[in-house]
Amino acid sequence: MITPSDDRKPQQFSDYLEGWTALTPMKKSVQGKKRDYEIIKADSVDPDDLAAFLGDDSPGSSQRRAQSASYYQWLVGPTSTGDASAWVAVSGDTVIGSLVASPRTLRVGKSKIVAGKLEEMKTAQEWRGRGVLSALFQAILKQGRSEGFDLLLGGPTSPQSYPIYVNRLGFEAPFTIANNFAPVWLPVLDGLNKNVEFRTVGLGRLGDYAEFAEEVMSGSDVATVRDSDYLGWRYYDHPDRYESLEVLHGERLIGFCTVKLILQRNLPTVNVVEMAARPGSDQCLVLSAVRKWAISKSARFMVFWPPLGGGLSLARAGFLPRFGSGVRFVMRALSEAGDRSMDTLRKRDSWWLSMGDMLDI
Repeated sequence: MITPSDDRKPQQFSDYLEGWTALTPMKKSVQGKKRDYEIIKADSVDPDDLAAFLGDDSPGSSQRRAQSASYYQWLVGPTSTGDASAWVAVSGDTVIGSLVASPRTLRVGKSKIVAGKLEEMKTAQEWRGRGVLSALFQAILKQGRSEGFDLLLGGPTSPQSYPIYVNRLGFEAPFTIANNFAPVWLPVLDGLNKNVEFRTVGLGRLGDYAEFAEEVMSGSDVATVRDSDYLGWRYYDHPDRYESLEVLHGERLIGFCTVKLILQRNLPTVNVVEMAARPGSDQCLVLSAVRKWAISKSARFMVFWPPLGGGLSLARAGFLPRFGSGVRFVMRALSEAGDRSMDTLRKRDSWWLSMGDMLDI
């Protein structure tokens, strides 16, 4: 169980009301009509059934992670912080809805809080408008509070999900994060490439990666705690293939990064999902090493979220914004510690935020 904040205040009456709603027998709706579905723990469902329900074969879905049974086992299982709150709605033996809150530890100033990152919000088309999502969310709230979640976070990308979070589930949306891309063949970083080398980071070097990342990110007010347990769970236990790189300029260690080769619109593309480097020229040097890695993989593009508080000049690094591709960031506090953190969390430039924090791609 995740350790709750020591200074958590007693729940307000509205919280008890939400909890009471979550405890209402699942066969009945608020209006008294009988439900013909149940809300159950996701880890009690066959991972193949989850994959069949959540898998997406629509155009463009290839840019996401592999949608396999092993991925869903990883998603609904424990993280380095604690147990996920993972629920599905079932009618008979058929999965008709899902919602997962995957916990991770955030450092906010000198304090630490537990944030549940929401994933896989989906209701089968023929079951929409029948209270499925509301019942799933109440289960998340009930377990999240009992397990010590201080905050729920989401990074919805579809026009359909954003109003659900904000208008129905009580989230606020303080800012949007822009995706940035760079064609690999542009020579912007060529002048930096000559003395930059990279090598793969194995599990035995995760402690060095984590220590360097924590030092670099200590200047930001908000960051995911990237200790070796977190990095191991997020990128090495994950069934998809991520690769972590140590980058040197001459003999000087200048940073670490984690990359993933994907297909986006059928073009080989490198997602820079993590980067730990000191603001300024070192960040550009690390990106130049990523470019060399991308060339070795015959990739056409690199996609990157600049650390919001990192001070990187994207133009200098050859990146351009992808218009219309921003991720709307949503959050909702669940505890007094979460409430106290909100003023800081709302400020976009307070964060050191990576693509890997919010998107599982």
